[in-house]
Amino acid sequence: DVRQGGEPVMALRGVHEPSPPSAAKRKRGGLPNVGHHGVTAVLYLLDERNVLATAGGTDGAIKLWDARLGGAGRGERGRRAAQPLSVLAPDSGRERPHGIISLSTDASGGRLLASSTDHTLYLYETVRPEVGEVGRYRGHRAGTFYVKSSLSADGRQAISGSSDGAVYVWQLDAPAAPPLVLRGHSAEATGVDWCASDPTQLASCSDDGTVRVWRVAR
Repeated sequence: DVRQGGEPVMALRGVHEPSPPSAAKRKRGGLPNVGHHGVTAVLYLLDERNVLATAGGTDGAIKLWDARLGGAGRGERGRRAAQPLSVLAPDSGRERPHGIISLSTDASGGRLLASSTDHTLYLYETVRPEVGEVGRYRGHRAGTFYVKSSLSADGRQAISGSSDGAVYVWQLDAPAAPPLVLRGHSAEATGVDWCASDPTQLASCSDDGTVRVWRVAR
């Protein structure tokens, strides 16, 4: 309770950890290659289930948690630690997972969009996470963890910045169709967001020091 100014009411510890280093890497380098343990995104799904989504920068996983689990950080005190409701792994078939950059959801919390460093957006239905991804969207370049994406409130469109300076817009019901490309920034386009009152309007910012407002067709 922030009004009390004390300890957090819940703590999730070690929720995203890298895989153990291979024996070959230990022999070559001498020291284990432990990587980073960063959590790159956290997001409440906007529904009545109190589900919290987290993303890992090293393990490339997305985990869904029951946010009502107080005391989830007690595992290190000898009690059982909280377990995620679901684990989504866009890279599960690859030798080296790619980190997740950002997460966003639609107004209902039923759709979850994840941006990965493999230059792909992955779409999930949070009420059926066991189905896995329901859409993949490519075309942009995510060369850094600063390149963010955003899902529209109605869950019909997605936008992303890009390391090439453009802003990309996808129609989610047509994953094979090429994205709309908005050009104007002269450096990496990083943050993007939809206008809450006008679903045809979006904004982007860039390392060129500008913020640009765009209008797109539905």
